[in-house]
This record gives sequence, C-alpha cells and structure tokens, in this order.
Amino acid sequence: MSPKQYIMAVGIILSLTLPTIEEGEVPFTFDNSIQGDTLIKLTGDLPVVRPMRTGQVSRGDSPRRKIMTGFEVTWYNDKGTTTSGKEATAGVTCAVDPAVIPLGTTVKITLPNGESYTRIAEDTGGEVIGKIIDIHSNESTSVLNDRGRTMNVEVEIIDK
Repeated sequence: MSPKQYIMAVGIILSLTLPTIEEGEVPFTFDNSIQGDTLIKLTGDLPVVRPMRTGQVSRGDSPRRKIMTGFEVTWYNDKGTTTSGKEATAGVTCAVDPAVIPLGTTVKITLPNGESYTRIAEDTGGEVIGKIIDIHSNESTSVLNDRGRTMNVEVEIIDK
C-alpha cells in the first residue's frame, strides 16, 4: 500500500503521511468544528473523516498523550483513608475532582517552574472542584500554607 497524505485536527492542523486507512470512511464537510483527535483524508474536493483509534500512534514512535492545562495545585497533609479506600500517602496520593480525572488515574503534575510530581488520584475533597489537584504531603501545615496555591499547572494523564 502506498502512503496517503492526511491532516490531523486537534485545535491546530498538522500535515503528516500515514499508510492508507481501510474502507468505510464517512463523508464530511470541513467547517472548522472538528472536536478531538480526528483524521481527515483529502479526496478531491470532498474530505473524508475517521476518528483515530485508541492507542494509535498519531506521529513519531510514541503513543498520544493526554495533557490538560490550566490546573491549580494545592497541598494537604490530612491522615486517614482516602475516597478510594487507600491510606493517604505522601509521594503517592493526590485528590482530584473525579468528573475531571477519574479516581485511580496516575498523573504527572508539572508546575510552571518545571518541578513535577507523579501521583495517583486516590482522594477527593470538598474544595477540589474542577481543575484543582490537592497533593498529599507529610509537611507541616505552616509549610504547606507557605506553598499556597500554584496556578497554570499542566497535568498529563499517564495511566488509568
């Protein structure tokens, strides 16, 4: 099979060459309203669209990563059992809004200064709503208060 030219729409348009995809593609009128990872095969004047399969490599040799931006990080040191039934553990546990990040998900949290933490979403909290992640720590409350809140944090979903 010879490679065909495709473009990928994920907020920005990238041009890449992939092997021919199988039959069954759906006619699609391009109107700049594509949501998510989508391949568009250009055939004459009529583009054809097909959602990418989970785990499919979209470019290079590495699988696609889910990276979310605009998070806020806070810190907590409460002891006890988390929402997921595990003991809150420094270096492991973080609290999330399960509507945004499902419990049990491993995340890499990168602060604007480049500092990063890999944690497991094991807990929730009354103040953890939306794009907020509360990282568990063994540090004292005064040290955590000095850390305060960090804005514009990037979160990468590592595993679910």
